[in-house]
Amino acid sequence: MIALPAVFGAWILHFCINAMIGLSAFVVEDVSAFTWIYQKLAFIFGGMLIPLDFYPQWLQTLAKFLPFSSAIYGPSRLFVTPTAEFFVNVMSLQLAWIFVLTILLAVVYRRGLTS
Repeated sequence: MIALPAVFGAWILHFCINAMIGLSAFVVEDVSAFTWIYQKLAFIFGGMLIPLDFYPQWLQTLAKFLPFSSAIYGPSRLFVTPTAEFFVNVMSLQLAWIFVLTILLAVVYRRGLTS
């Protein structure tokens, strides 16, 4: 039950990233390469290939900061081991990334309109 807000936040993060990929169509004609790159980054840094806890410490720190871990690893770990502390960490990182990506989306959208 505690993971449901994190799943909703993950959905919003995925939407923001996919919208950014879609908006790149203003500049390039085929965005399938960007979609492929995003899927592979999410697969590796989201903890789907290997759980982030098994990464070396430096890579673990980097991967947990990226939006992929907030969208994939965080909500899935909350289903397995729901703790209030981890919930707060996941939600705060998700909200920060949603804020940054929303501003970036607005800038890219306005730039695309003027192109």
